[in-house]
Parts: sequence; C-alpha cells; structure tokens
Amino acid sequence: MQEIMKNIKILFLFSALAMLFACEADYEPLNDYSDVDWYTSTFGDAKLVGVDNYLSFSDLSQNYIDHSWSFADTSGCKFLKGVIVRQDTSFTQFIDKDLDEVSTKETVSILFTKPGVQGIRLRNTFPHPVTFEGLDTLVAVKEGDVWVIDTTFMVDVYDTIQSAFKVFKEDIEIANVDFNQQVTLADSASWPTVEIEAGASLKFVDMTEKGRPNLITWSVNGGSPSTSTDSAAVVNYYRLGTFFARQTAARSGENLPFGNKMKYVPLKIKVIKSSLPFEIVGTITEKSDETIQMSVSGELVEFTDKEEFFTVHVTNPNGFDKIVPVSSVSRNASFGNIIDLKLSEAIYGNDVVTVSYAGGNLESLDERTLQGFTDILVTPHVVTLTSESVYGFESGADDWISTNAPTVAYSTEQVASGNYSIKLTSVAGEDWTRCTSENNPVELEAGKTYTIKYKVWIDPSTTTASMGPWFYWNDGAGGQQFWTGLNPLARGEWISFSRDQVVPDAGPGFFSFRVNGDAILYFDDVTIIETDNRP
Repeated sequence: MQEIMKNIKILFLFSALAMLFACEADYEPLNDYSDVDWYTSTFGDAKLVGVDNYLSFSDLSQNYIDHSWSFADTSGCKFLKGVIVRQDTSFTQFIDKDLDEVSTKETVSILFTKPGVQGIRLRNTFPHPVTFEGLDTLVAVKEGDVWVIDTTFMVDVYDTIQSAFKVFKEDIEIANVDFNQQVTLADSASWPTVEIEAGASLKFVDMTEKGRPNLITWSVNGGSPSTSTDSAAVVNYYRLGTFFARQTAARSGENLPFGNKMKYVPLKIKVIKSSLPFEIVGTITEKSDETIQMSVSGELVEFTDKEEFFTVHVTNPNGFDKIVPVSSVSRNASFGNIIDLKLSEAIYGNDVVTVSYAGGNLESLDERTLQGFTDILVTPHVVTLTSESVYGFESGADDWISTNAPTVAYSTEQVASGNYSIKLTSVAGEDWTRCTSENNPVELEAGKTYTIKYKVWIDPSTTTASMGPWFYWNDGAGGQQFWTGLNPLARGEWISFSRDQVVPDAGPGFFSFRVNGDAILYFDDVTIIETDNRP
C-alpha cells in the first residue's frame, strides 16, 4: 500500500511540472534565423542551354523579407508554368502569360528564346546579414534596415546550328552555301553539274558559325576519303559516275547542349575519265612487314594473278645478287591506289632493291591501263629510335644536359638541318666539355646491333687533336667511346659519321659528346637506328 502511494505522488509531481512549462508565457520557437542558398538544374556546371530550351532555378533561402527572379525585357526569356515531362520537346505552350520579367516564386523554370549570354537575376532582402559560401563567396550588403543579396546568373544560350560552306575546284569557288540557305536532295535535278577528271580533287571548306558546332563531318559519295572530319577537306575522285556530298555540323560534349544540322552540297559531281597517264607516283617503299608498296595515279580495279609481270632485283655489298620471286601482288585493302607486293624471301636494310613492271593490264576505275616501268629503287624500312626534334636539337634546352653548362648551348650559327644545332666550346687546360641525351633515352635490346649517325661542323680555330663521343646502354652501366681524330678532317663544313655497335645489355640508352683542348664544335642530326644487315 505504501509503494502504491509513493508512485501516485511521483506521477502527480511530473504532471504539475508539465503543466507549468506548457503555460509559460515567455516561450518562443527558435525561428529568428536567416540564410541564403540556391539551386539550378545545371548543378555547379557552367550554365549552358540550347535556344528554345529551359533551365530551372530554386531559391532555398530562409527567412527572407522580399524575393524575386527577373531578367531583362530584351533577353527573350520567358517564365514557364505547369508540369513539363521528359517527352515534351516544345515549351512555348508552357509560357506563363501572367508574368512579364519578374517572378516572386521560389522555384522558376525559364525558357530561353534568344541566343547569346543572358542574365537571370536573383534579389533577396533579409533582416540579418547573410553570406553565400560556394565557389564564389557572396556577402549581403546593407541597404537601409535590410540586408540585400543581389546576384545574376549568366546563361550562355547556344543558337540552332545552321551549316555554311564553300566548295573549290582547283582553287576556284564553285559553290557557296550560306547558313540560311536550305538545301534538300529533292531539289537535286536543278543543281549544276561539275565535271572533274578521275584522280582530281575538290576542296570542301566549312564556314559554319551559327550555333557554334564543334564537329564537322563531310560524307562524300564516290570520294576518297568517303568521310572526313577536316574543316577543310580535300577529297579525290577515282571512280567514274555522278555523285553527291553532304555536310553534318554537330555540337556535342560534356555540358554542351546537343545539336546538329545536315545539309547537302548543291552540286552533281560528275567524274570522267582522266586524260593523264596511269602511272607510279612518289617513291616505292618497304613497310615494317617487308611488304613493298607503290602508289599509282588512280584507284585500281581489283585484280588477281599479276605476280609474273613484276620483277624484283636484290643486291647487297656482301655479294648477294638475285631476282627474288614475287609471292603475291594485290590492291591494298584500305587504299585503292596502292599496290602491295610481297616476296618469297626476306630482304634486309642494307639491300639495294629495285622493282620493274612489264605491263599486265592493271586498270584504274576510270578504265586506264597502268604504264610499265623499270628498276625503280625501293626505300628500305628503317626502325629509328630517336626523334628528330630531340636528337636534331630542335625542341628545347632540357632535352640535352651538360656537365659544363656555359660551354654548351643550342645554336643557330651552324645547322645541318632545321633551325638549331648544339655547340660545344672547350679551352685547353680546363675540364672536359660534355653534353648528353640521358634525359631522353631510347630503349635498347640485348644482342642487337645499332647504327649511330651524327654530323659535326669543326670551327677553323679548333686545334685539339680528337673528340670522344660515347654511346651508353643499360642506363649508363655500359658504353663505348668512339675516339675520333680531328686533325685530318675538313674545317667549316658538315661531316657525317656512322658507327655500328652491338649492345650486350638491354635497357635505356643515350648518346654523349665530349671534347677538351681548344675546340669549337657543332653537332646535329643524331640518329640511333636498328641495324638490319644481310648476314
């Protein structure tokens, strides 16, 4: 019984306290707090939109006095209302005709109908100082008795893409399509015809500015290449016939509003038979897989069984002299104006190879016959490990380093090729002058032979007896010095050197020039190549 009375007293005490706090006249909720914040449908990205599309803006500020979104009456912007779903592609029906350039709604959707940079203004007043802290901090400014946040969001509105381009034949303009000119294939019967001989070219030049596209694609029926993304595309025609071309200007990429426009070139391009001979053009070259390639002045008709009409003669300083049988001849799979020729035996870098063609009815697409030829030299395939810019001293000061910097410098005084060489100056009684390419090594393989070539120009004032180039391998752990006497060498002209070196250890390799005594030397055109000599 006593325990029951104790519990009753405790319950009464809590009830009294609850009534006391509930009736307290001075209690107020904690709501006297101001803050500024906002949100846009582009999140934190740059505010980009295509014309006739919309963005949404939300004011998330707390405890403001006044609030408004607005824009200039010349901006072409319109407030929208209603529910917009993903399937909607036109938004004019959502324009809020009850609003002009100002809205006091916290969240607004704004349609952009005019291209260019448009400003969307947010203006709020607060009873307390507030600060927006983001990529840029914005502090409220006091005006009278209120604190004001006044900021403008700049929106870059991209116009609709409208293609514009020109077409040239032999540098003469033959078509000029303005951005507002509409061209459709249905009108092709009225287009002018331009005639070109097979093997000739047209130049298609993009002139599009409206809509700021970042990708231009030319689709050229009958042309080579048939597709090009060059803003100024040169297209050759080899096949007889009448063809069309078109341009697609597109805009795409992260944050960019997508857009594209396809427009036909209003020309009928008629390719007629060439009046020029069908013949070999340029050099005949060996590729890395020992395929011999030759280019001709037109696109070939597919062919087979023409091996007997080609003769390949191979000689070598070691006495090798042989007509090497041709195992296959074919039109290149990617380029119709290239002949691929394969041999039944290996050829080497120091071989002298010539190709002859007796004539065998190889024809072009415009019905010309390939002319025969005799003993055209083949340019061998060479694996060059060095870059022309670094080892030709064209690219800058850090590529070659010096242990005696004041006496080593890039120079324009004497050059074998390009614009620069490296100049070494040494004085008798002083340290060796040295420069090295160890900042730009090449990768070497153990057991391979490499040919090192370079050129030197000796100033007439030079009296020292020799210079000491070094070839290093295995990251400098191994090396070979090429002592070279200078006394018998000509002064004031470029002299070429070539040395073969077997590398016993793999790893990064580099080259060095060293000289002491009284000397002024210029070096240029250093190359390190894989030696490929016939055994």
